[in-house]
Amino acid sequence: MRELDWQLETAEGKFCFYGIGPLSKENFSQLQLLLGKNPTFLFDQDKSKWGKSFHGVKCLNLRDFLALPRSTVIFITVRDIRSASEYLGRNGFENIYCVAF
Repeated sequence: MRELDWQLETAEGKFCFYGIGPLSKENFSQLQLLLGKNPTFLFDQDKSKWGKSFHGVKCLNLRDFLALPRSTVIFITVRDIRSASEYLGRNGFENIYCVAF
């Protein structure tokens, strides 16, 4: 947890949940308690979710998501962790964490 605390400090406390599917919906409140606040950003590959708010947080579109600083802390909240982490890595994101339930 120390590394994560440091990453969140250097990212000014901003972080993103990658995926707004059933896994995220079922466990959002637990993640919120663990991290102490809502994510700053949400992203999902499903275009129908772009621009909509979930738990009071707007889901970014692809352009805005890819414009985030590469140092943004990202929590993968989808079941297919391998594909998500590969996608994020290909796009240069550096601070990727997997959420396992």
